[in-house]
Amino acid sequence: MSYTDTFFIGFFLSASWVGIYNAALPLAYTLAIFLVAFNSLAYTLFSEYYAKGMLSEISKLFSVLLRWLFACALPFFLLLVVYSKDLLKLFFGPEYIGGSTALILLSIGAFFNVIAGPVVIILQTFKKTRYIFKVQLTSALLNISLNIYLIPLMGITGAAIATAASMILWNAIFFIWSYYRLHPSLRVSYYFKYVLSGVGALLISVFLVRRILDPLGKSDLVVILAAFLISYSFFVLILKAFSSDDLQIMLAFERKTGLNLSFFKRIFRFFL
Repeated sequence: MSYTDTFFIGFFLSASWVGIYNAALPLAYTLAIFLVAFNSLAYTLFSEYYAKGMLSEISKLFSVLLRWLFACALPFFLLLVVYSKDLLKLFFGPEYIGGSTALILLSIGAFFNVIAGPVVIILQTFKKTRYIFKVQLTSALLNISLNIYLIPLMGITGAAIATAASMILWNAIFFIWSYYRLHPSLRVSYYFKYVLSGVGALLISVFLVRRILDPLGKSDLVVILAAFLISYSFFVLILKAFSSDDLQIMLAFERKTGLNLSFFKRIFRFFL
């Protein structure tokens, strides 16, 4: 979809706007790192459980991954939204600040793509490749149509809306299918704790920026990021925003991949 956006931005607008959009796009797509990482770990487990007919284990794994992805992506999503102008200015220069709205919209689409969970992997596990193709083709056609309509009206903001809407559409359809097939346990209280942790960490970072590190420099970005992530992790641990299912899935990952997750297991056991 990003290639479609770039093509139509170049067709309707000047080359400078293509550059600004292509600065915002990779920043937003950094959120996908979490989905790629967890998908690579979960794929073999989904396949193993499906082959053994263990649908309850697939449902449990899906439930835990949904929470993990939300918990991991949320702090970075908040940083991209709140500090969109600062990030574009620091990484690319003040002339790229005009892409801040596009960055926020693209981040919303990318965040939804992550928190919908490993839905593509699940549909592949259940041999629904034709269904995946049809839905993604529909989303691609929607993306093209919205680009043609919105870019002349709204510039790169229109391109960002087109991409975000398309990503949200196919992820929502896949999530609905996966939800009604597996009935994962969505423990709302845990998600509330993640949001509360994110807001608390965000307030701390805003205080640092406004009172200590204003104006924000490149070296200060590291301080802000460290303070935000440490605060967020602290709040998550204090609020006990995880369950025994998390530890079970971690043990399954350790068994399947051979990774040594002892450090994380000790933390989980201490706060459970």
